[in-house]
Amino acid sequence: MNRFCMNLLKVISLSLGLTVTSCYAISNINVYYYNGNDNYINLFARFLGKLSERSPLNFKFYDAQNRHQEQLENIITGLYSGSPAIVNLVDVNDAPKVLEAAKDSGSKVVFVNRLPADSALASYDDCWYVGVNSEQSGVFIADEIDDYFKTVSHYDKNKNGQLDMVILQGEKFHQDTFNRTVMTVTKLKEKGYPLNIISKNYDNWDRNNAKQDLLKQIDLVGISNIEIVVANNDAMALGALDALKSLGYNTDVKDKEHYIPVFGVDGLPEMLKEVEAGRATGTLFSDFSALAKVCYEIATSDAQTDEEVTQLVWYKTENHKTLLPYIKIASFKNYMKQKYTPPYKR
Repeated sequence: MNRFCMNLLKVISLSLGLTVTSCYAISNINVYYYNGNDNYINLFARFLGKLSERSPLNFKFYDAQNRHQEQLENIITGLYSGSPAIVNLVDVNDAPKVLEAAKDSGSKVVFVNRLPADSALASYDDCWYVGVNSEQSGVFIADEIDDYFKTVSHYDKNKNGQLDMVILQGEKFHQDTFNRTVMTVTKLKEKGYPLNIISKNYDNWDRNNAKQDLLKQIDLVGISNIEIVVANNDAMALGALDALKSLGYNTDVKDKEHYIPVFGVDGLPEMLKEVEAGRATGTLFSDFSALAKVCYEIATSDAQTDEEVTQLVWYKTENHKTLLPYIKIASFKNYMKQKYTPPYKR
């Protein structure tokens, strides 16, 4: 839809006392995600697909496979057709261009998982963000680590007076990468841990990258000088486990001499199995089914204010942001009175 069309509609609507937001009746909702090979995004998209089956609207899914320019063009084309969009951006810097098209067409945009700048979100009234509280994830992981070392009564296995840590980070400019790492490190220091961060490379959420990264650090410093591995997501935590298992570590939970605690974030099915078996130490469950449901409800509703969205989705919404909480899950402690059952086990 072009600017002339929108301006003409505004003139007509004002003269008739009507509100018109699109030249087209809404029949489609387009869903764009950065990469379907991302385990968490894949779970989110699959669950959203199940939700869409109950909708009279036609949901169309587009996997960008990390190609940001192609994704941007597809999003803009879809918005000018008048279709609302659920958007998991390849590059958050594309948000202003997305919102310019949304404003021209009057189409709703629900960003998910990758947070655009506040200035971008504030530029358009029918723009929303749904994600997780990434600062909370860093705090919760630090809490889990502290609880673990209190349980085993020691952290300094090599007796150098420090907690020797490898951090496996996600994408360099992703808000979750920054917040998880900074908050984990900050809170552990506040709890009194003298940290020696051996490395904190960017492994881009990828399992194999994380495996190779950890194997490299083991070659450099020796496995006896790594006392904990903290990953920004579960895929990388599983990569760390792959590396450790290949060296005979974290295979027999009774063998404490050949065990290095590994923590992740997301609550992927495979990671939950590893935690339950005791080979991985802890993770945070980020409910992809709740994330998908909130996106679905906002995209298909007429809610226009934070208060209306809060009532709709039952999660507090402020400044057009809905942040979902994490659930702590660990092999050494039951954090919940009633065991939580993830959606894929229901």
